[in-house]
Amino acid sequence: MGDSGSRSLAYDIVKNYVNGKIGKIAAADVVVNCPRLGKSTVLREIKKLIKEGFLTKQGGGRSTYYIRSDSK
Repeated sequence: MGDSGSRSLAYDIVKNYVNGKIGKIAAADVVVNCPRLGKSTVLREIKKLIKEGFLTKQGGGRSTYYIRSDSK
């Protein structure tokens, strides 16, 4: 799978979790609620979702959170 353009199982897990959330989403919440995935994997998949325009990053550092782009 990798960077060949195909989406991974981890991507689908993170996207499905985020899609069911309303409001602020912290990376730590995704890690806790997707126990099969490690923190670095979650962060990588969140980055992809931001790049695709599905999520918007807010804040910075420890106070970083994400919101779905369709919920603005």
